[in-house]
Amino acid sequence: MECDWAIVKRYLIWLDILGFDELAKEIAESSSISERKVRDDFVSLVNERISEAETNGEIVGKTYGEGEEWLLVTQSLDSVFKVVSDILDHNTDYKHCEKVPLEIGIGVAQYDRWARFDGTKLIAENSTIEFLKSQLLDYYRKWYNQTYSRSIKSTFVLLTESLFNELNAFEKEMCKEIQYKSSEDSKRMISFFVAETEMIEQRGKLLDFLTAITRSRDSWYRRIDKIFVPPEEYQNILECLEEHNVVFLVGDPEIGKTYTAVRIMWEHYLKGYQPIWYLPLSRCLIC
Repeated sequence: MECDWAIVKRYLIWLDILGFDELAKEIAESSSISERKVRDDFVSLVNERISEAETNGEIVGKTYGEGEEWLLVTQSLDSVFKVVSDILDHNTDYKHCEKVPLEIGIGVAQYDRWARFDGTKLIAENSTIEFLKSQLLDYYRKWYNQTYSRSIKSTFVLLTESLFNELNAFEKEMCKEIQYKSSEDSKRMISFFVAETEMIEQRGKLLDFLTAITRSRDSWYRRIDKIFVPPEEYQNILECLEEHNVVFLVGDPEIGKTYTAVRIMWEHYLKGYQPIWYLPLSRCLIC
């Protein structure tokens, strides 16, 4: 009997370029660029974002298929959001296709402690095979075509039910449940979830923000984008900062001065400002 201590949880990300051949042909026909060049550029761009995530330690395993698909492995849900967010944050430099349209499926799997996560070894694992056989992307394409009488043209992110159950309440609100009845088995109802790409990108930005202010991902501020009750003076604080470029928050201990300062930094971070947290005095600046 296998002991629980021998089981490790990993998160799987399947990436595929949406309408790869057709899209390359459309771009080639409207420009002097060859289809091969377009395909190479798209694959290279995705590979570049994946390599960066791997260098940063977010990815612990991967395999690259024969076509334009990738399977990535991460150790945490935060890493999932960070990796996907970073991959979505790109620009192709093509006028009529600024971003590579992607099909993204995310799931959670259990492996024994001896599992290997590179190349064919990753594909050979039972949990990986089970995830791939779930056919999330294929079912969603069929559901979309049946529902809207057209094929999907833009990036989408799908979550398995097990991964959806690990989200917090705010994140679950940003997902839509899809139930699809397979034509091969009319008695089988398949459930999965479509996540708003904005939610993924926002989560990734928040993780970057926590790094910028040297806070851990498990810190008190990891929900600063959602859990915040502004003080009565909040608008006055923002106006003072806007007018004078400096503001001092004073008051009794434990009334939320630091949390308010971090929220202000977060809002400015989204506008392109770079926050700085000075220690040990815990003074926050926005540059």
